[in-house]
Amino acid sequence: AARRYLEESLLIREGSNGQPEAIASSCNLLGLIHHMRGDFPRARQCMQRALTLWQAHLPPNHPYIPVAHENLGVLLILLAEYDAARAHLRHALRLHRQRWGDLSVQTARALANLGSFLMAQGHYRRAALYLTRALTIRQQVLPPDHMSTAQTLNNLGELCYLQARYTEAAAYYERALAMRLAVFGPHHPDVAELWYNQGRLALTLGNHEQARDLLEAALDLQVSTLGADHCETAARFDGLGQAYLALGDLLTARSYLEQGWIVRERSYGAQHPFTALSLQSLSRCALAEGHCAQARDTIERALAIQRATLDPAHPDLAESLLVLAQILDRQREQ
Repeated sequence: AARRYLEESLLIREGSNGQPEAIASSCNLLGLIHHMRGDFPRARQCMQRALTLWQAHLPPNHPYIPVAHENLGVLLILLAEYDAARAHLRHALRLHRQRWGDLSVQTARALANLGSFLMAQGHYRRAALYLTRALTIRQQVLPPDHMSTAQTLNNLGELCYLQARYTEAAAYYERALAMRLAVFGPHHPDVAELWYNQGRLALTLGNHEQARDLLEAALDLQVSTLGADHCETAARFDGLGQAYLALGDLLTARSYLEQGWIVRERSYGAQHPFTALSLQSLSRCALAEGHCAQARDTIERALAIQRATLDPAHPDLAESLLVLAQILDRQREQ
């Protein structure tokens, strides 16, 4: 409903030769809605138009301009356009610091966004500096139960998980989940995100049944709130598929992993690093099924995507190389 009203508002403003700043505001809000819905091309079009209009018609130090850079930068991370994302996010941080200073909500948000960007790039130590600084500021200037703080706790949990600091990851996840449950209740996609993260952690620690239960709950909640075709639901399919793979239920595992791959390819495109992650999971499944040739073909597709889109030292690329080595070792044994 909100999207429909915004589109109508934008048409009216354009048809009546409305002020460019007002048209930009409509474009920006419409871009955020398209982003939340997973329609990234339309989100990008709206956000870019908003930024262009604001830059043309507002003073260079106007607070709307860094927000537009932020919105576009976060979106470009998802589109795997990392150089452009970095430029927008750094520019936003510089503008926020100039206007609001270091101890501000705006600067904390920019730091958190850059931390998330660095985490996506596999630069975990640098990401920790930005995310920890963002958390410190948010804890100082926001109410104790603010959802921005919960998001930073979740991101720090994810970072610790990626660094194999599992006890710390669990503590961050528990704090973030408690905050989200208190504010949103148990039927919200942000709660599903944390159940998913906790499920992945349980799976890594070898608690396969617990992982399956958490990941199943996360998927059910995600589907009921955002839908089965939403881009974020793809990761939930993949996570549950990995749990069933660990439990040895290969048929169920393949079903979920294929659903995750289909949604990711539709949402992000065939040459996106997230799609490569689904191919990596499907390769593991094929190897467990004894289909070495299929497993090798699939992981080589994943590697081709990762080599084209990721830093040569990215952990996801290293993981795919490990899978390929396991496949080659199995083929030698046959």
